[in-house]
Amino acid sequence: MVAEVLDTALPPIDLTTGQHRVPTSLARPLGPYVDRPEGADAIIAAFEGPRKPEHPVVRSRFDPLSEATLTRAGRDPLQVAGQAFFITNGEPVYFWDFPRRLWRLLAPDIYPSREPFVMPKLVGFAVATLAEWWGWLSGREPTFTRFRVTFTCAHRWHNIEKARRVLGYEPQVGLEEGMRRTVEVCISCCSLPNTH
Repeated sequence: MVAEVLDTALPPIDLTTGQHRVPTSLARPLGPYVDRPEGADAIIAAFEGPRKPEHPVVRSRFDPLSEATLTRAGRDPLQVAGQAFFITNGEPVYFWDFPRRLWRLLAPDIYPSREPFVMPKLVGFAVATLAEWWGWLSGREPTFTRFRVTFTCAHRWHNIEKARRVLGYEPQVGLEEGMRRTVEVCISCCSLPNTH
């Protein structure tokens, strides 16, 4: 029973991005065609019908519900007692996108909504390599390294699958809405007169 529950795909979290369908060969809108494709009605119905998990769950060794992790834990993964859970909105975000959005919400006059200059990752690696070599030659610790380039270019989010499966948790507010609400509360708190 546990394996059956853990191997069933969960629906995607789409609070910020909204629901959208990913076309597949078996479920897609039909574009212009000369001869109607075989099974066209079934293809359209599969795309426009209710969403189903498109793929089986694939787990890595870092997954809190992977077979290796569950074997090490030696207890029922679907129990709540003694378990640790990540509770977030479950949406991935680039390293710099979060602070940029926050700065724009806090001070739209200072941080206008414009496209940032983005250095390509390969250029960052090249410059970081040169900085590391220069640091090695000069005997100083480099501040710009390949590790920092990798860290800055990574997606970050916590895996909340365990909370979704065991606790039935589903995020109610998306990342952007949560940021907007937080900024509104911070601004209203800061604008209150000091009573002390």
